[in-house]
Amino acid sequence: MNSNLSLKSMAPLSVLLATSLICALLVTACEQRSDQPEPGTESAAVPVAPATPDDATSEDQRLLTFFGEIFERDVSQNPEFQAQLGRKTEDYGSWNDYSDAHAIEINQQTEADLQRLRKEFDYDALGDSAQLSYRIFEYNQERALRAFPWRHHAYAVSQMSNVASEVPTFLQNLHKIENPQDAVYYIARLKGVEQVMQQHIELLRQRESLGVIPPAMVYDNALPAARNMLMGAPFEETAEDGVVLADFRTKVN
Repeated sequence: MNSNLSLKSMAPLSVLLATSLICALLVTACEQRSDQPEPGTESAAVPVAPATPDDATSEDQRLLTFFGEIFERDVSQNPEFQAQLGRKTEDYGSWNDYSDAHAIEINQQTEADLQRLRKEFDYDALGDSAQLSYRIFEYNQERALRAFPWRHHAYAVSQMSNVASEVPTFLQNLHKIENPQDAVYYIARLKGVEQVMQQHIELLRQRESLGVIPPAMVYDNALPAARNMLMGAPFEETAEDGVVLADFRTKVN
């Protein structure tokens, strides 16, 4: 089975946003360290009045809050990434939305976030680390916007990124069953697989209309994963459970 499930499950979120948030978090840590005296010089330090937040610190904190707000919003729109983070919410029985309509909405969000960044924050008032975080976030948003018109120019399915193997892998590795409600959510995800597959079929058709079709050698590697999903019970009259049913029984037991 293909364990490469993170690319699709995090695509709507923008993996690089997490990088920006991490950089922003470093702002506080770096500045706290800079306030500490050098080893061996504590006794020579001149007493000073308690520090009050200056303009840079205040603006840095505002930027950090902004990054955190966007990160949490994007996580809330990404049920699969929520599971990767170990969060169980009302979306625990859901899949990501892979429709093109949702992709368009996310692109509009990206543009709005970039406009907010430039409108609401004074770059010159930020500290050095916060300025770096600002530029990283700005670059990532600009790159996402530039790439968006070409979103259908990549293979929707390949031997490296195959929804047929990513679905059972996700259920096995990330959907925990620790109580009856988790089992109900597991079944809800099973019911939602049909919609996920229909969305990927539509993506395949969109790319086909543009002539973006995987080379023939990809099919021999990608098709077995789809066939494996339909092997064993309940799809075949056999005593051996299929991959997903076996996973469900084991976790429930």
